[in-house]
Amino acid sequence: RKEGNPMLDLISAFPAPCGNEEIIKKFLKTKIDRQWQEDSIGNLIVRFGSGDEKWMVYCPIDEDAVVAMSVKEEKVWFAHLGDKPLHPGDTVSFEGTKGVICVPDLEKPNDGQYIQMLVKDKVEPGMAGTVDGDFYEDEGVVYTKAAAQRAGIAAMLELCSMEPNCDLTLVFGVQGNNGNKGAIVADREIRPDRVIVLEQSEKQTESLTLKIAGSGYVC
Repeated sequence: RKEGNPMLDLISAFPAPCGNEEIIKKFLKTKIDRQWQEDSIGNLIVRFGSGDEKWMVYCPIDEDAVVAMSVKEEKVWFAHLGDKPLHPGDTVSFEGTKGVICVPDLEKPNDGQYIQMLVKDKVEPGMAGTVDGDFYEDEGVVYTKAAAQRAGIAAMLELCSMEPNCDLTLVFGVQGNNGNKGAIVADREIRPDRVIVLEQSEKQTESLTLKIAGSGYVC
């Protein structure tokens, strides 16, 4: 529920394909009123506060992505990073260039899946795109794709203005949909005593519990 948080509107408007989160990171850097840095994989790290315990709050900032594997004229064969089901007719955007997901073999919908691009020669192998989805509001509630992550990002920005009684590290995590790589790297580099994870996916939270929780875990 929005409850007067215009920041959620802004965050919901930014695409953040897994592995190519630079656009949303550039926006977040302008909104974080503290010193920040990027770690070895590209997580956005904000560390402040002091105390005996080292806490980490982690929130993924990426969303499901389709990654171009091969391109021939206006067709793009792709890999899918994420859990959201893809359907024929879904519109995909590669940095603003649009295409439509197609399934040539309906009996095997995951075989040979490709995207029919609406503009030729605008996509190259390795580019990441997202499935389109507009956000909207209804009676104070914001509806958007990757809703839990977007709300978590807004909460993390509010945490930046607080003064904790512990050594606190906020991790705006990349590549959550690619084997939780950002979370794993952050845990290895920060080595926190306790972790709070802002994440809605049961599958991912189970994975994060095993990989980064350590002595404390809250979902």
